[in-house]
Amino acid sequence: MQPTQSQNIQDSPIAEESIEASPQTTSLESLARHQADNVEQMIGELDLLRSIVEQFPGGLCAFDENLRMTVCNEYLKKLLNYPPELFGDGLPTIEQLFRFKAERGEYGDGDVEQHVRSRMALVAQRLPHRYERRMADGRVIEVRGRPLDGGGFVTTYVDISEKRRNSTQFEALMNGFPGGIAVFDAGFQMTFCNDTLKGRIPKAQELFANGLPNMEQYIWHNARQGAYGQSNLSQTVARRVRAIRSGRILKHEVTTSQQNYVEVTVIPLKEGGFVETHVDVSDNRMRSNQLEAIVEHFPGAVAMFDKELNLVLHNQQHREMWSYPDELFEGRQVKLRELIEYNAQRGEFPDQDIDQYIENRMAALRSGGHQKIQHKCADGRTLEILSTPIEGGGVVTTYFDITERLAQEAKSMEMAYYSQLTGLPNRALFQDRLNIALAQAERGTNIAVHFIDIHNFKRINDTAGQRTGDKILRVLGGRLMETRRETDTFAHLGGDEFAVIQIGIDDLGGAEILARRVLRTIREPIEVDGMIFELDAYVGISLSPQNGTFFDEIQTKSSSALFNAKQVGPGMIMFYHSCVNHAFV
Repeated sequence: MQPTQSQNIQDSPIAEESIEASPQTTSLESLARHQADNVEQMIGELDLLRSIVEQFPGGLCAFDENLRMTVCNEYLKKLLNYPPELFGDGLPTIEQLFRFKAERGEYGDGDVEQHVRSRMALVAQRLPHRYERRMADGRVIEVRGRPLDGGGFVTTYVDISEKRRNSTQFEALMNGFPGGIAVFDAGFQMTFCNDTLKGRIPKAQELFANGLPNMEQYIWHNARQGAYGQSNLSQTVARRVRAIRSGRILKHEVTTSQQNYVEVTVIPLKEGGFVETHVDVSDNRMRSNQLEAIVEHFPGAVAMFDKELNLVLHNQQHREMWSYPDELFEGRQVKLRELIEYNAQRGEFPDQDIDQYIENRMAALRSGGHQKIQHKCADGRTLEILSTPIEGGGVVTTYFDITERLAQEAKSMEMAYYSQLTGLPNRALFQDRLNIALAQAERGTNIAVHFIDIHNFKRINDTAGQRTGDKILRVLGGRLMETRRETDTFAHLGGDEFAVIQIGIDDLGGAEILARRVLRTIREPIEVDGMIFELDAYVGISLSPQNGTFFDEIQTKSSSALFNAKQVGPGMIMFYHSCVNHAFV
């Protein structure tokens, strides 16, 4: 708003109507009229007046009916940079003061006398005024002037630079707020509203036609525009006014005519009043909707926890996988600890100290690292649980039922490493375990490697058929499994070839004992398809580290010992030792 002529006075010391004549000014007038009466009392009042003038928190001056300065405190002289020579002949007149300022260039370019005449004309109007004057050094001075009864006037000068700077910074901050914002004082009168909020209020020109509204005017206007729904307006307004006056933080969401989502938050202020913010959360809502859609269609259970490990989002699969009842989540925020405790009550952690388990699990999640565990459920399912930290705190946990996958992997493992005919480890697994055993032999553990061939098994296949031969091998594989120790590996290398890795023997005698037990097992009659079959075998044995610690070396020497056993005849057990074979019958 442009100032009036009276408000454009740059330095006219005319008093403003809002400033009442002070008792001190009245004392000055009384002193002029009654010089002869009660001198001591008047001198005391004058001293008090001078003390008050000097203690005034700003510049202060007064002029009498002849427009001569009668009062000027030191603060004013310093504030306006008045030089001592201006007061060399006593206090100046208003005209002398104007001329000094004009000559100093405070009124800009132009004729000095013209500047003086124009300002004296304004003084003659005796109008109250209030304006702000910016000094050459950047300071902002608020000037207020008011005429006095009987002539003359009083003027105050206050440095409001800091106030103006804070106000400017406040307005810049509020206008820079990423959304709409309004501030209400303790009397619930709006004191500020940025342009963003005005732009979001329907028919804002009506609301601000007479300046900033109070709270009820503001709420009524918004209610009429449908901001709070289509319910009874009087009840809606009354309810919202009560809520704001209660001093609680309030939040609600509105949808604009452009279908944008705006989150409205009311925050009470410590000294009274409140701040209301309007933030467009359309992008967040869209991302949230997308996230919810992703979570719901995730091929497994998923749960998101905040940095305090409170559950903030999860899908239906999460509830179904753990058989959580819906009432567990209704009307409350659930913590991860509660979910674990709920599962513990159903027997999901039978061998765990549940309190210690919870503490370990929570600590692992708070550490910020990735976590991967497998959980065997009470109903036999196996779940794979993956936890991934979220930037800024929190964690996303996914749950996959891997029961079928593990079964398939076990089946694939069995097919890859076990004989489908006998169920014994096949040649591939035998070689892996032999390499491990040889590594132990290098560290001082004695092992024996037995190679076994069934005597004349081809004749059984030729006469009884391969199907019958396979059944015989299947029975034989089962029997051999029953004769082994847990540390031994019995393998079916293919056809009628078998092998044994025997770990932890003391001498040749230990290997011989196992070899004889194997032969006895093979020699036990086997009944298949109504026929009785009696088998025999050959056994060749090498020892490690005595005969070597390399795979090919031990395998070759065991094969050599087996070859020599075959040369002697069925039931032979032969050891490899420096090209000399020992037979045990």
